[in-house]
Amino acid sequence: MSHVVTGGALIQSTFESGNFETVVFLPPAGVDPYGTLMHYWLDTSRPDRAWQHVSDRPVSTQATGPGSIIQGNLGSPGNFEVLVPERDGLAHYWHDNSNPSSGWTRSATAAPGSTGPGSLVQNRENSNLEVVVLHGLELRHHWRDASGWHPGGVITSLATGPAALIQSTYWGNLELVVLEGQNLVHYWRDESETAVMEWRFGGIITSAATGPAGFVQGSYGGGPNPNFEVVVPEGDALAHYWRDNTDGNLPWYPGGVVTHRAGPVNAATLTQSSFDANLEVLTQENGHSVYHYYRYRDDSRLPWFRGPCLQVNERDRPQADRGRPLSSKIVQLTGQWDAQQNTHAYNRTEESFGIRGTDLGASFRHRDRTYFLFGDTHWTHNQHGTMDSIAYTTNMDASQGLPLQFHLSYPQIVNASVTQDVYDVPLDGFSFADQMFVFFSTDHFRHRKVMGRSVLCRCLDNVLDFEASRSNRPLQFQYLTSVSELKFINVSVEYVGAEAIGAYHLPGRSDGLLIWGTGSYRNDNIYLAFLPLDDGRTSGNLLDSNPFPSSQLAILYFAGLRAGVPAWSAWEEDAVPLFYPAAIGELSVRWNAALNRWVCMYMSGPWDPIGLAVVLRVSPTPWGPWSRRRLVLDWLMDGLGHRTDASQRRIKDGWFIHDGDTNPPDGLGDDIIGDRQGNKGGAAYAPYQLPHHTDRTTSGATLYYLLSTWNPYQVMQMRHEITCTELHLLETPPFGPVHERTETSQHWMVAGGGP
Repeated sequence: MSHVVTGGALIQSTFESGNFETVVFLPPAGVDPYGTLMHYWLDTSRPDRAWQHVSDRPVSTQATGPGSIIQGNLGSPGNFEVLVPERDGLAHYWHDNSNPSSGWTRSATAAPGSTGPGSLVQNRENSNLEVVVLHGLELRHHWRDASGWHPGGVITSLATGPAALIQSTYWGNLELVVLEGQNLVHYWRDESETAVMEWRFGGIITSAATGPAGFVQGSYGGGPNPNFEVVVPEGDALAHYWRDNTDGNLPWYPGGVVTHRAGPVNAATLTQSSFDANLEVLTQENGHSVYHYYRYRDDSRLPWFRGPCLQVNERDRPQADRGRPLSSKIVQLTGQWDAQQNTHAYNRTEESFGIRGTDLGASFRHRDRTYFLFGDTHWTHNQHGTMDSIAYTTNMDASQGLPLQFHLSYPQIVNASVTQDVYDVPLDGFSFADQMFVFFSTDHFRHRKVMGRSVLCRCLDNVLDFEASRSNRPLQFQYLTSVSELKFINVSVEYVGAEAIGAYHLPGRSDGLLIWGTGSYRNDNIYLAFLPLDDGRTSGNLLDSNPFPSSQLAILYFAGLRAGVPAWSAWEEDAVPLFYPAAIGELSVRWNAALNRWVCMYMSGPWDPIGLAVVLRVSPTPWGPWSRRRLVLDWLMDGLGHRTDASQRRIKDGWFIHDGDTNPPDGLGDDIIGDRQGNKGGAAYAPYQLPHHTDRTTSGATLYYLLSTWNPYQVMQMRHEITCTELHLLETPPFGPVHERTETSQHWMVAGGGP
């Protein structure tokens, strides 16, 4: 597997509030012998920003491997300097950062005859550029001063992979880590001995390394020399090691894992940021997917969080027929005016309920009604700010649209510590003991997470008379407990009874809740948990009038299979991805009785080869194996109206999302969100299933789901037709097996199941 990043590929620059900058190798396609080195950056001013690049401004189109980047001291602000392997050796490029829109300039070949990637630093003592690079099995040092590039000496003749180079606080010593087989070895050069400049062996960090490492001197530790930090692939784990530099003779210590049990880790790069001196990682996993992780310095007990993914390549050959529209809009459920149809929106929510626009719409059954949980809602005259909203329907025929009855006020969580602002939204709900329970997200932007954590609440209004509701009387929810700030922040849940518990060997008897979750906002894998509702402590706490600690919510986490039987752990860290690679946000997992399958629906991830799409998978069990992805909606082609006819004219039918690039304007946009939305193009997200409304026929089935659009800021009701042949294709084997446990742990249990 080719490496797309190596140890010197990630920095924090001086642009904006301290953008992250990286260079990523895009391997050649087809018969092309050369790949592309592309520069990406991340605006760090808000956690909901995504990695960006300019597709027509690559660093190099002649690249044969990954590059290394620094921001040097030439220019104002300092120019970017990049080294990238090309046919004749390591090539040097630079970018004039006083003109951000300029292209990259090739300077020279820094290391003629080199055979692999290099790692670059600028020497603080003399401003020379220093690089270490592979020449076969030799790792050699090269350097550049005002007169040009010069060859240095051989550091090791046992190198089997790229190195990561830094300059430490030890007298400005150059320090590196490099692969020698499965050994990750530390070397250093004593800069105080100017006459010799000899590279010295610094010890073996680990003998289980399987890919190139990231290396940095962070700010942890005391004294003038902070600790060294290393992240290195070890099979399906990215392991963290550190060395206490208060004494240069101390050994390296294991620091846990950044990520594990989500497929093979191929390479990693590491830097320290100015944000609370966090450690920041880009890791290449499962081929060419690149994920961002970070960990806070101020609390080492915190786990590594996943940040915005840079690229996700789900290699499961998705079933994608783009020859025809696969989903169609039935109605615009919310808002006052449907600009596409040039008529009133289906529920006229502004005149009827004071709701100008909203999103989301996860639904669940309670007391013979289907309730819908809507997110950041814009109310008439801003009477409730962007507080959420809730509605219900009794209609079981979704073919022409669903009439909704909204509560005239918002769901209010009765707890001062729970924030209810933008991104703090209702996630899903369930009915138990004739009570309504709802999961909410809260603490937006805490620890640089878009959604900080999830909480569980119980509705305090047992009457639920929405027709008699008033705008000045919120629907009150009692805060019960915090649920997760790691892997189950965005959740989809399904109540199951004794029959399902026995059939799937779930760790309960009569009542339980399956919980599918993701952690990082729109950037994570899907995990599974189970909450036994028949446990006296849990059920008692759910119905109690006082909040209770999350430790008393006896959630068990799916930790893989043992001999084909699900293993469950009491520790959230043990939860394993149900499939990978993935970068998933809002998700909807439901039992569909008409299909006799569990159905998972979600959006494609960033830079996914499938494109901007709604996809679904099916499974015979809650954990998998999940089928290959099926394309449900190409929302660029059909939602944004990019589908054309034989004359290359855009087809208006089905075009319901505003395209900001059309001239003349398409007339589909609105100004509900104001400056944050403006005249920008829209998007699609949050495909939430309506499984109870599925229509099954002899020729196939009609699936219904809700879909949010950023502009117009509304919720659409969608229809997806699927034939019996396509249903059969969904049964084909998936990419990658469900995890099988081979080791033992005191945290895991194997459920016997049954009532």
